[in-house]
Amino acid sequence: MSALLKRLPRLFYAPSGVMEELKENPRWLGALLVGALLVVVSSALVPEELMRETMRLEAIRRGGEVPTGMEGRIGLMRNLSLIATPIFWFVWNTFVAGVLTVIFAFLLGDEGTYRQYLSVVVHASFIGAVGAVLTTPLRIQAQDLYLTLSIGTFAQGFMAEGYWLRVLQTLDLFGLWAYGLMALGAGAIDKRRTWLSGFIAIMVFGFSVALLVARIRG
Repeated sequence: MSALLKRLPRLFYAPSGVMEELKENPRWLGALLVGALLVVVSSALVPEELMRETMRLEAIRRGGEVPTGMEGRIGLMRNLSLIATPIFWFVWNTFVAGVLTVIFAFLLGDEGTYRQYLSVVVHASFIGAVGAVLTTPLRIQAQDLYLTLSIGTFAQGFMAEGYWLRVLQTLDLFGLWAYGLMALGAGAIDKRRTWLSGFIAIMVFGFSVALLVARIRG
């Protein structure tokens, strides 16, 4: 446990050393649990009033009526989200690790195992979990449940509302930071892999996800 608590802060100031350690000893469970705890905390901090207002505005935006009995369902939805959030965190991290294994180990011929890529993904995603906690007060203050610090945050004054702005809003800065760490990890696992080539490969996946999420939110 003490090794984990020493390792996670080093992701912010000495990530290369962490990735080298993970190559030799691909530990992942502790970092996964800490990340899950942080995203649960970020969800728990969201007040019910903000969830209620978000549901109301979503219903109006889609041209429907505000659901009857919404007041009674907010508490249930909140509790379900606290259960679903860590489950999604586990599924998402294992899925991304599988994608990286396919991209680097199978398609590009790098020397790496699923467990190594899983350890890299889980530790890199810790950055996103910290970002979720840090941006929660901003969401509450702005009364916007979907607010993120993203490329779209800086593009709002220059781009009209629409699909491509939603795509940029999906490219969260903490998520991009995590992708950069994943590329660093891929380079540590196989020294033939440069950071830039790894980052480009991962961003193809990340941008594809952004396109899909923006379409769903539209």
